[in-house]
Amino acid sequence: MCHPADSHKREWWRAVLTLVISMLRLACGLIAITGLLLLSAVPTPAVAGAPNPDLLEFVLEAHKAARESIHTASCKVTFVFKSTVEGGESRVTISEAGEYWYSSDAIRVKASRPDGRKTEYVWRDGICKSLSEQPRPNKPMVTAMLSAMPERFVMSTRVDAFVCGLLAPPREPLIQRRVAENLVGDATKVKSVEKKTVDGKEVIVVLLLFEKSKQAQEPWDIEIHFDPSVNYLIRRTIATATNSKNETLRAEHEVIQFKECLPGVFFPERSTRRYTSNGNLLTTWTADIADIRLNEALPGDIFDFSWPDGITLTDTIKGVSYKIDSMGNALSKENALLRHPPHNAGNEKATPKLATTVEPQPGGSWILPWSAAILLVGVVAYTGRWWWRRWRRFTPTKVSQHG
Repeated sequence: MCHPADSHKREWWRAVLTLVISMLRLACGLIAITGLLLLSAVPTPAVAGAPNPDLLEFVLEAHKAARESIHTASCKVTFVFKSTVEGGESRVTISEAGEYWYSSDAIRVKASRPDGRKTEYVWRDGICKSLSEQPRPNKPMVTAMLSAMPERFVMSTRVDAFVCGLLAPPREPLIQRRVAENLVGDATKVKSVEKKTVDGKEVIVVLLLFEKSKQAQEPWDIEIHFDPSVNYLIRRTIATATNSKNETLRAEHEVIQFKECLPGVFFPERSTRRYTSNGNLLTTWTADIADIRLNEALPGDIFDFSWPDGITLTDTIKGVSYKIDSMGNALSKENALLRHPPHNAGNEKATPKLATTVEPQPGGSWILPWSAAILLVGVVAYTGRWWWRRWRRFTPTKVSQHG
């Protein structure tokens, strides 16, 4: 005959086992729901959600391969910028010429203007060393600067051959220049990817949307035309927007001539850019690239940078200035750079911010923690109620002494 105490023990262990199984089932359900919420909360990359993703992936890979087939480059660039004055007449406002050297990990530029201004810089490993010279009646003013620059194609000089030749296309209206795959990745949305015939040429046109942001006061559409005849290098970009004054802005940048420098390796030779408002021409520029040499050995010291001995260096990385020798070694103590308030100090709404220190959270970022909390409360409530009922059921009842 089974003793009542043994029966209660078996029932108690059975209750514990049932509780553990129930909790495991609930945990599995919680993990599954959490995974679904995570997938829904993570923003989908523009490429993944693009129309015709296979064609987009193909053209980006083909373009990247063509661009990266250029291991080294050296050339001369002539840049002429014209602005339209009252009456529709165009006049030259900037003329610049220079030499350009490129490798997979460094860039060097030497540029000059007819008025005597000169610019020289070397970019390597996210650091830019630059010298600029402006003519003065008695002695030219030379400025030396050391800056952090993650993007190699953002500089004030106009003779960067990769920028002029759309190997690093612009992100309007910003001064940023991005390689094509990064520009597509930056876009809010890939609106379309399709093959078209433009001016008698078969091209693949990728249309991107960049929504209004703190950097751009209006949304911009940017078309990128990849040309299969030059191994999918970019033939043209067209950026359009409508501003708050209801003016239609249009910036069209086109490479009108390529050169096949090596079998199957092309490089832009001439390009133009037009900027209009409501169809009225505002500015144009042309860039001519000559003496192009690709994938040849560059001089061993071409990316070495020497400074004028005794010059004052403005180090924007550390926020100080100090005198240096030709190798960049400090000759004096560091002085903190003066911090001038913006012209519109006190009016934060009017101060554009080009970067944020905190990555913005996606709009649905609150869903996951709140859902997990609600599920946790439900699990605790359910298991607590269930445990209490089983405990009351299988707890032995005391026998009355009066039997």
